[in-house]
Amino acid sequence: MSGNPGGRRLNLREPKPTGGGVRPAHLDEIACAEWDRVAPLLREIGVLKDVDSAALAGYCSAYSVWVRAEQALAKLGGALIRKKKSGELEAVPYLRLAQNALDQMRKFMVEFGMTPSSRSRLTGAVADAQPENPFAEIAAQSRLAQ
Repeated sequence: MSGNPGGRRLNLREPKPTGGGVRPAHLDEIACAEWDRVAPLLREIGVLKDVDSAALAGYCSAYSVWVRAEQALAKLGGALIRKKKSGELEAVPYLRLAQNALDQMRKFMVEFGMTPSSRSRLTGAVADAQPENPFAEIAAQSRLAQ
């Protein structure tokens, strides 16, 4: 309704990819389950297209690493620090794996609008799917007449 309040130049020639994203065969069981959970939701809002399959696979792979690292941490009884032979303390390697995977996930999530703040910046199929405004042409003509 407010048009383009920031006055930013719109890309009227933006490519419109097709399809709904095909799950790659190389994903492990955890990654496949995450794909099956997330992909339908992304298709529904028009974000996931065939060209995006590799990016979503990257998110799902990172998700799998994160889950497995968290499971390994849980098996250690939640211990995040261990003592080296030299007596120095160090973070458990699974902790770094979990943190890195979560950081990768976050980056992919932003790209797909899977966080509240990134979702508010999404445009595309959802906006395109809105019904045409029958009064838009009349309003445009009245502005031209002025």
